[in-house]
Amino acid sequence: MYGLTKADKSYTFYHDETNNIRKLHIAAQALNVAELKVFVLGGVVHEGAPRPIDIGPLRVVMRVQKTASEIKLEHVAKGDFLDLLRSLTTFLRWITENGLMIHYHDLDPLYWSIVVDSILLENPELFGFMRR
Repeated sequence: MYGLTKADKSYTFYHDETNNIRKLHIAAQALNVAELKVFVLGGVVHEGAPRPIDIGPLRVVMRVQKTASEIKLEHVAKGDFLDLLRSLTTFLRWITENGLMIHYHDLDPLYWSIVVDSILLENPELFGFMRR
């Protein structure tokens, strides 16, 4: 459809989110949040049904404690963008060796609130396509 390839295949996503403010309210004087940040949803994905993924070896080589409930960027990499990429080489190798891909999406909540919500208000028939 529309030139998309593999859109009819099954994928399993493992993800986390950050900076999700849930709802943005725009008032005449201010927003309902002190600092507006971009909402990010990202993680790993593989083709097919869910399957076991052993992150034990990854924790060992990245020196993440067994007691950490999640592997966060702050545990494995620091510095500017290029330093982060150098630090993440081990993780990227593990992704490849385990048949995984990275998925990433960022959304500007102010843009969404102004542009997308305005479109929806003018075209209520599109609400059926939105999840709130």
